Amino acid sequence: MTKRGCLFAGQKKLKQQIPPGKQGSTIRKNLNKGKECYYTSVKQINLQKKKIACQTYINELKSHEIMLVQEPYAIKNKICYVPKTHKAFSPHYREQKIRTAIILPIDLARKSFVLTTFTNRDIIAVKSNTHTKKGIMWCSFYMAMDNNIQDIEPDAIDKFSRLVEYTNSKNIPMIMGADSNGHHILWNSYKTTPRGRIICELINKYNLNVENKGNIPTFTNTRGFRSVIDITVTNKSANKLIKSWEVDQKPSLSDHKMISIKLDIGNHSTSYKRCTDNIKWDEYKEEVKKALDKQPFRYKVSGSPQEREDKDTKFINNILMKVFNEMCPLKKIIHKSKIPWNKEVDKTKKKALKQKSKTIKASTEEKRNVLIAKESDYRRELQKIGRQGWKDHCSETKSKSKLAKFPKQRNNEWERLNCLKLPNGEFTKTTEETLTFLADTHYPENDQHRQVTITESQDQIEDDVISNDSYRRAIKTLKSKKAPGPDKVMNEMLKACSDILELPLIHIFKRCLKHSISPTQWKINKGVILAKPEKDDYSNPKAFRIISLTSNIQKLMEKMILIYLEDKVGIDKKLTKNQYGFKKEKSTD
Repeated sequence: MTKRGCLFAGQKKLKQQIPPGKQGSTIRKNLNKGKECYYTSVKQINLQKKKIACQTYINELKSHEIMLVQEPYAIKNKICYVPKTHKAFSPHYREQKIRTAIILPIDLARKSFVLTTFTNRDIIAVKSNTHTKKGIMWCSFYMAMDNNIQDIEPDAIDKFSRLVEYTNSKNIPMIMGADSNGHHILWNSYKTTPRGRIICELINKYNLNVENKGNIPTFTNTRGFRSVIDITVTNKSANKLIKSWEVDQKPSLSDHKMISIKLDIGNHSTSYKRCTDNIKWDEYKEEVKKALDKQPFRYKVSGSPQEREDKDTKFINNILMKVFNEMCPLKKIIHKSKIPWNKEVDKTKKKALKQKSKTIKASTEEKRNVLIAKESDYRRELQKIGRQGWKDHCSETKSKSKLAKFPKQRNNEWERLNCLKLPNGEFTKTTEETLTFLADTHYPENDQHRQVTITESQDQIEDDVISNDSYRRAIKTLKSKKAPGPDKVMNEMLKACSDILELPLIHIFKRCLKHSISPTQWKINKGVILAKPEKDDYSNPKAFRIISLTSNIQKLMEKMILIYLEDKVGIDKKLTKNQYGFKKEKSTD
């Protein structure tokens, strides 16, 4: 299998056995179909670049909630205060300040990517691959209020038009949250302005729907001005997904009110993982021994060498994973909020919201000054607990490896793989197209394969390379808490059962060398795509690198071969002095 094939094989996710029980917070029984449908809540708000509004509302997001944001608070165009349960998507601009963002739950974010073709600083489009084949399109649009809409950002209108044409042609549901800064009776404003007419013409042109219900103001400032300017727009394919739309009437830390939308997009996925910190490896070893006693390893199996290798590796892998899954069941991931909330912070927040409510009802200069003071108190409390939390985190961390990661945690400049720029100047529009172009760039097809032949003098070399001594030495070099390959066999399993698996693994390794073959499981790699830091253009595939995670059993065999090359062949002495990679006590940095 080529490296390109390994990349796509690694993209396939293995099905996990989810424990029974409710996975969503709000659940509705569909009596007609007999299925359970899960509501996903969408929040829409303009944060007006206010730090306390961003710090509060984004951190208070629940694990199943999605947020469409206009004018977020960002530092170096990075959205701040995003909790671990969510992932923020924002336009990739460095010179101009971004004015839109979309925040998705981490489970949904893994299946989502930004469509760069339809994105600039005022509009962002993110496509999520849900349980349906077509997926769903999220969009956040900010229409600046300086002049007429056509004079502000013609590129944003062009991208919006092309986005709607694309979603309508593919029948992809589109949900867009927009700050229109315009008035029209279509969305229940008290008047119609020229700006509102232009927006209404765009909506009618592409046969879109405005989901606003009622005439509750979405914008209310302390000077008494109230209006409906925040709108939610959908296309025909998204009509059935909207179950409710309402404006939160409580005062907010922004002049814009929070809009809550409930969607029915199918089963709501929840993150599960196996925690290996509490597993007792001595008991694990005993269970593996019992399993092998019931079903012993067969050293003589009928079939071709390749078939025998596949059967033997699959047998070892199944025994290890079966016992591991029984001793380490799946558990739901619970992420804590980034802000260590306390009663003092909650008290100052309530005071600020109460004062804002009074100021809106009867706006005076004195009440506005009191509101500014209350918001300052709330901001100081947030800064205080933020600093204290960071001090506690640093004081509790004693490991050198964790301390070395602090600069990366403070300066997280990693970018996410989105759309890539093709040689013809266009951008990729689907996940498959993006991965195909990335694989073709990093792993171009090469029909020339080197054929390895073994001479008669090398027939018995496997006895010298694979020995009990080299096996024990190689086992000791395996490091814990390393990412496993697609077979999910961890180094901790091999180290715990080293003496039990010694004879079966040596038998497999020798047969691999003798027949110059590898088990099929070892040929499948898991490709992890990482962005190179401080790159100017992340639409270029060369701005990313691919790390291949292979089987740890295969790595154990490679370590045994390396021991033979160093001890018997003396490869260290034969290498040039200018060789720095893959050598002990040498570095290429």
